[in-house]
Amino acid sequence: MGFLKLQKNLELDVKSIDHEILKLKKELFNLRLKKINKQKFKSHSLKYIRCRIRQLSTIQNQNSI
Repeated sequence: MGFLKLQKNLELDVKSIDHEILKLKKELFNLRLKKINKQKFKSHSLKYIRCRIRQLSTIQNQNSI
């Protein structure tokens, strides 16, 4: 699970960015549930997903200006 390059993020359109953010938020919620219920999950995924959401949100804000 590597971080996507900035150039690939910039190529996304508004709808795909919204869709990707929503998908990542759902995945983050599911990982938090696994953590609370003491199920196995990859802990680095939490950091990766949060960082990816921040990247996409920043691009979304820059595009709206």
